[in-house]
This record gives sequence, C-alpha cells and structure tokens, in this order.
Amino acid sequence: MANNAPTPSTYPGNPLFSGIGVALVTLFDDDGELLIGATVEHALALRARVRELKKVLLLSYQRHYDPKFREIKRIIAEEVIGKLEFVSVMQGQGWYPAQRGKWRQDPELSGGGQLNDSGSHMVDIVHWVTGQASVEVFSTINMMDTKVDINSAITWKFANGAQGNMSVIGNFPGWWEDHTYSGSKGSVLIRQGKLMLVLYGKEITEPEPKFEPILPEWDFVKAIQTGGEVASTATDGLRVIEFTEAAWQSAKTGKLVKIARHD
Repeated sequence: MANNAPTPSTYPGNPLFSGIGVALVTLFDDDGELLIGATVEHALALRARVRELKKVLLLSYQRHYDPKFREIKRIIAEEVIGKLEFVSVMQGQGWYPAQRGKWRQDPELSGGGQLNDSGSHMVDIVHWVTGQASVEVFSTINMMDTKVDINSAITWKFANGAQGNMSVIGNFPGWWEDHTYSGSKGSVLIRQGKLMLVLYGKEITEPEPKFEPILPEWDFVKAIQTGGEVASTATDGLRVIEFTEAAWQSAKTGKLVKIARHD
C-alpha cells in the first residue's frame, strides 16, 4: 500500500506488468505514490495474483477512511434520504499547469490524465458510498494541448436507475471538491469539506459522523493481523478502471458506452 493517493500508472520499469506477468511487489514513484495498473487487464491480473498468493492488498482510496464519507455511506444505506436518485460530484485541481512536461501527461508512462489520477478517487467514492454499480456512461473530454484528459464531463446511470454526473477539471485555480447525493426524501452534501443533510420539511443540519477517523495504514495492519478484509480493495480499483475506460471510449466515439463488469 502507499502513504499517498495511488496513481494508476504504467510508469517505465514497473515490474507489475512486465513481460513475464504479474509479480506482487511494492513500487513507489519519486513522490512516494504506489504505481498500479492503468487498464482493466492490469487490474484483473493484479487482483488474481493477490488472491492466488492470499496476500493483503490495500489501495489507498483515503475517502473510505474519512468519517464524512463513511457517514454518507451509512445515510444512503439506511435510506435516510430515501431511494437514491441522483449523484453529482465536482473536483477542480491545478493539475494541468502543475504537471506540464512531466510523466503524468505522457500517456505512454501514465496511462491517462487527470481522470486517471486525482479523478480516480471521485470515480471510486461515488460507487463506494452508494453501493451501486454503474451500467452505462457518456463523456466529453478536453485534452487541451496535451495527449491526456485534462477536463472531463461525465454522465452515467447506476444499476438501480439513479443518474450521475461528474466534473473533473484539471485546469482549475487551486483545489475544489463538492458532492451531492440526492434521494426521494432529501439529499446529503459535502461543500468544501462541510457535511450537510437536507430533508424535505426540515431545516438543513450538519450531522456529526458516527465514525472515528482511520488511517489506511492501520486498516492494512489490522487486516494482516486478523485475516479480515481492508476497506479499500483491489476490486474497488477494478471498478474504477472499468468506469474510466468506458468514459474514455465514450469521449473518443461520441457514443453512450455500456460498462463491462468483471466479477
């Protein structure tokens, strides 16, 4: 596992997916970030290898351990906001200027752009908190003057019929992140880190999460000690790249794309 956000990349020298197949290793780039596969094929091979060796692998999707997102997951699961109907998330980051001329904007090295980097955390969390699979996606992507995705506008449908849209803006002055999960009885929101619950006929409240913060490292060690499962798994990473590849295909073809799911 990594101390920082995982980067789904194929950085040169990555032995995970070299010619002889998948070897379970720990590999960090110069920023201390774990490098993992940038395709569905890579993710399937990595998960199969972990299962074969019966080892623990944790992908550090930090929002799984954030009390606010754990509270959102509980609110949705307990249908406090009713049946989930709509999800909207936005992430803005100065990724385009910060990574100019670097390996992250070289598709041969990174495997993709902003959507495959910080944006992958947004793709992950909308599936994790809702517990829903996505079935189809349509997207448009602006690569600016690079060879990778910078700004992405994505709309999709969940298996239960709920709609979703996501804005991943790689050319943005600073950092911004918003979340909206809306149901038949109300909505739960995060606005720049503030958790809010909006229910029909009631005042807006700021619920106190019922969870203590957990470090991914603690979860990793606990899973090794107890034989339990981590909260952020190889399958979570697989779901992210399934969605992402479909979004890339949609942007390339201009068509709605069905998302292939691998169980």
